[in-house]
Amino acid sequence: MTLDAALLLTFLLVFCRCSALLLTSPVLGGQSTPVHIRVLVCLTLSAAMTAHLNGHIGELPTNVPELLMAVFREVGFGLLIGGLVQLVFQGVMMAGSIVDLQMGLGISQAMNPVTGVPVSVIAQFKYFLCLVLFFLANGHHTMLHAFMASYSVTADASGFTFGSALQGVLMLLGQVSLLAIQVALPVLAVTIIVDAAFGVMNKAVPTMQVMLMGIPAKVILGLTALAIGLPMMVAYTQTGTSMLFGALEEVFAGVK
Repeated sequence: MTLDAALLLTFLLVFCRCSALLLTSPVLGGQSTPVHIRVLVCLTLSAAMTAHLNGHIGELPTNVPELLMAVFREVGFGLLIGGLVQLVFQGVMMAGSIVDLQMGLGISQAMNPVTGVPVSVIAQFKYFLCLVLFFLANGHHTMLHAFMASYSVTADASGFTFGSALQGVLMLLGQVSLLAIQVALPVLAVTIIVDAAFGVMNKAVPTMQVMLMGIPAKVILGLTALAIGLPMMVAYTQTGTSMLFGALEEVFAGVK
């Protein structure tokens, strides 16, 4: 195989993994990003990474069946990395959905331009806040660094086991779910206290229209607790990023 053919084949494989990663990434994977922008970013990143990875991507395929298997492998690894990144952001939306449900704002939904699905107001607010914090903390640089580092352990994926990938995904899923509940805990505590207080008032004064007073009180006090607990989002982003790459290490631990 000539050098030019090897370089072109390396670019193709890197492009497959990069495209799959960006397809599931929090920003470029959204429906709001034009297709030509996504393709341009993928081509640019793939060209830059190919220049760095040429000769370090492992044994290149020599026939069509090997090429198809290599493409399938690269797409799978890209989707796996991007899916784990997206899982952290879905944890934020889960926390926001819990808050909306407790405050009575669950029925007020808006279309999320990134995910393309309707989500509640607080969930969308937390999602974009986490997205901003992710970029401010150079999370996108860390994600690209992890993408490059993945080639050091996946150059030969013959030893990759499904069990290692599943264990890493389940580990991150459990950690993100617990962290999402912790982020929503201040508002949960306030709304539970408000419900208990108005329940006592309803028993003490049955003629009082407790429901009419309780709903706005829950919204006002819940938003206050949400504002006070916003610094927790910074901790969530930092902790979520560290958990993400811990999960990636667990996922690729089966690659020998």
